[in-house]
Amino acid sequence: MGASVADVRHTAALVLAKVAAIEIPNNAWPELIPTLLANAQNTSVPGLRHATLEALGYVCEELGAFEEEYLQPEQVNAILTAVVAGLRQEEPDVEVRLAATVALDNALEFAHANFSNENERNYIMQMVCQGTLASDERIRRAAWECLVDIASQYYFYLPAYMADIFSLTQRAVRSDEEAVGLQALEFWSTVAEEEADRLEEAEDGSAADSERVCHNFVLAALPQLVPGTWR
Repeated sequence: MGASVADVRHTAALVLAKVAAIEIPNNAWPELIPTLLANAQNTSVPGLRHATLEALGYVCEELGAFEEEYLQPEQVNAILTAVVAGLRQEEPDVEVRLAATVALDNALEFAHANFSNENERNYIMQMVCQGTLASDERIRRAAWECLVDIASQYYFYLPAYMADIFSLTQRAVRSDEEAVGLQALEFWSTVAEEEADRLEEAEDGSAADSERVCHNFVLAALPQLVPGTWR
């Protein structure tokens, strides 16, 4: 993953994740995650941080396909710390910031404990929302893709962030590239689907979990989301 050719680094990250999906569930290759976390801080080898963040994301994506959780809580925390560090606006390497955004999206499956912690959740949401304003279109699109998955997996925690997300949506739809604007609309489509499911559960009495509450975000936003058609 420290090769000089980007395609080689990318392919190595993919291969590594495929092998990890076999090894980690069998309690093998215990040095993998610590080695990747160390590489994520290595700035002496060009491209290594980028490839490492890609690899961490791919590993999370592969392991997220299993019903069992094979990453320990401390490993998840360390991975998220490394990934979120790459999301910062101050990060000078655009490729690193892009890889970090995609990796976070892939790691969301494991972030339930982190999202239940208000301080950690606030920081993650701040970094992702800042990503929707990045100068690079790819980062903006990836940040919106991340928000789409957050809406699906962590809808319960969204109320504190919806005012800002709504403003970001308007900006993306009105003035950003089409691919970015479409992802912003996909966020609201995902919220609408989630709320429809929750309302249906409430009607048939199957919503016993307090976290299955419906916040009615779409109903409140409809006059602005679809101007001129709401009566």
